[in-house]
Amino acid sequence: MEALRLYAAPAPITFTASQRAGTACVWCERELQEREGIALGGPPPWRPHACVPCCERQIRALQTYLDWYHHGVRCRRCPRGSCERAGALQQAHLDAQQRAGAPPPWCVECWDVILPGADVRPVLWQGLRGLPVFSYVHVCACSR
Repeated sequence: MEALRLYAAPAPITFTASQRAGTACVWCERELQEREGIALGGPPPWRPHACVPCCERQIRALQTYLDWYHHGVRCRRCPRGSCERAGALQQAHLDAQQRAGAPPPWCVECWDVILPGADVRPVLWQGLRGLPVFSYVHVCACSR
């Protein structure tokens, strides 16, 4: 759950009182009955919980990102341009992201929104305080 929280949980500053208390889903704000939600972890008093459907959608989005990323690490062709398998993994991830309600992904180099069919790859890097950052970059030179 730690990876899911780092990847997809909204910023705690945006939480409602119910979300902070763990009585509402952090994604859809649906009220959660006692022991109904899935605990996402975190230090007290931050107790984020999610409903099962939202959690499943977010897990799917994270898993498809990691599948795509790990493929690119092993594939000999992908550094020069996405292979057919990478294209399918990218589309699976973008579809999962959309179902999870995530905003459109953007390139960390040019900050442009990634358009359908764009040749991009996932980039995993270490951000502030050593936390992983799951992002994207165009394979070829960016437009800016």
